[in-house]
Amino acid sequence: MDLQLTNKKALVTGSTAGIGFAVASLLAQEGAAVVVNGRSQRRVAQAVQRIRTERKNAQVTGIPADLGTKEGVNLLVRDVPVVDILVNNLGIFEPKPFSEITDEDWLRFFEVNVLSGARLSRFYLPQMLQKNWGRILFISSESGVNIPVEMVHYGVTKTAQIALARLALPWSCCRRCARRKRQRAASIARPHDASAADISSRVEIAAAWPPAL
Repeated sequence: MDLQLTNKKALVTGSTAGIGFAVASLLAQEGAAVVVNGRSQRRVAQAVQRIRTERKNAQVTGIPADLGTKEGVNLLVRDVPVVDILVNNLGIFEPKPFSEITDEDWLRFFEVNVLSGARLSRFYLPQMLQKNWGRILFISSESGVNIPVEMVHYGVTKTAQIALARLALPWSCCRRCARRKRQRAASIARPHDASAADISSRVEIAAAWPPAL
């Protein structure tokens, strides 16, 4: 398999173990320069060393940062200002009856599971659009579609991830496409049988698409 990822830089959040580690390892195998992330310096170093051992010639580095906080995200993007591929894998879960889920629990789950990916995507998306190449992925869960009664807070955050991936990011890209359409519309020569009002109307319609969220 050749995904043509040579010279591409990939950041995988929460990648010291589990799905995140597997994704980081396979991206390294495909030739991407991979950044492993976790909260612990020790676990990040172990994951980096394991990938280097298992994947010959792997280009992999590690950045310890708690991405469940704004400060942690700022620390990471300072050290990794540019990526081509962002895999938002970081997530936590905890079985708990709904009546016992506190405000602090809700806020913690949203900070880690939703805002970590939202903040990173908001930072990296503009540069991807500028380069006209980039990939942003959210590792969600079936729980985002069928919310488990034993951990409603987890399921709700997974639904939010799906909404971000399906709506917020594509609409950002669509707005860039809309600007291109406006430029093309403005450069179209006026047809001999079209009035000035017709031309103006067409340009206004292009300028209004997509509608504001």
